[in-house]
Amino acid sequence: MPAAAPAAAAPSSGGGGDLLDILGGLDLGGGMPAQQPAAPVMGGGLMDLLGGGGGMEAPAAQGIPPLTAYEKSGLRVVFTFEKVPNNPNNIVTVTATTTSALPTPLTDYTFLVAVPKVFQLNVQQASGNVVPPNNSGSVTQVVQVANPQRQPLRMRLRLQFTHNGQPIVETSDVSNFPAGCV
Repeated sequence: MPAAAPAAAAPSSGGGGDLLDILGGLDLGGGMPAQQPAAPVMGGGLMDLLGGGGGMEAPAAQGIPPLTAYEKSGLRVVFTFEKVPNNPNNIVTVTATTTSALPTPLTDYTFLVAVPKVFQLNVQQASGNVVPPNNSGSVTQVVQVANPQRQPLRMRLRLQFTHNGQPIVETSDVSNFPAGCV
């Protein structure tokens, strides 16, 4: 049974039965196929030509590169990482930054995350629940993951939002975290 924490909840390190039912179980076995392949995406366009970078990704902290955890239909979630060296609980702080290239805002945005029970989560409150249009802003959420057994990190994401009055729910498994996250 995975530990899970909703985006809008106060920090927690345990599981909630209702959320687990929503997200389903994460396979604790070896390979976990990703529903949406998550790979770093290179930016493009005029800013790259001018040396200004092409994406909204923040610089990598402590040598751990950012990871595009989800990208579909104009919605993008990029993870940046921070890790305290020599921490016995092997805690990785993941900052999820959500942006939208769509011409209208995404409202009622909620970011949910679940991990296998070998990990422990501490999910902080999101910076907001409206993702601005046209990549004009972002919603950020900080998730701390304790990994004392130093297992490869795996997450299931659930993104809920309203777009043009239509409620939308997207899920994705992420298992291709950079090596520095272990």
